[in-house]
Amino acid sequence: MIHKLLESKMKRREGMTLVELIVVLLVLSLIATMTTIRFADPIQNQRVMSALQLWQSIDFFARKQGRTSDVLLRLDKNPSGISISIERDGFMRKNWMINAPTSLSVSDGKGQELNSIRFVRSQGSIDYYVHIHDGKKNERLEVAGGTGKVRHERK
Repeated sequence: MIHKLLESKMKRREGMTLVELIVVLLVLSLIATMTTIRFADPIQNQRVMSALQLWQSIDFFARKQGRTSDVLLRLDKNPSGISISIERDGFMRKNWMINAPTSLSVSDGKGQELNSIRFVRSQGSIDYYVHIHDGKKNERLEVAGGTGKVRHERK
């Protein structure tokens, strides 16, 4: 008789209760949240550093193209990010994308935001600043237009 009673109780206890399932889901969500928070800052830093390196490559490419003819570097902002293109002799030579949430803006020495930079044949461009922002991370590049020399400022 006792054997049958134990057997019937064990059969009813084959699955998890709703409370056990909720506890397991809460523990998993806490672990996922802690992991996300732990890696958020390094991911932001990497996105900003990648955008800085990309900008320096774009500037180098524009200067190289500008050795033989005038070049126009154009910035187009849209909801998904910023599109940067290089035009030479009326044709688009290359196009890049910096995806949101990283934002990039370019300004002249007076703080006026620029949508384009002209690289004049064998002379370079105007002096300009590049501001990159992602969350709490802010970086700024100061670019000497004639030489392309870059000074990096962390904020």
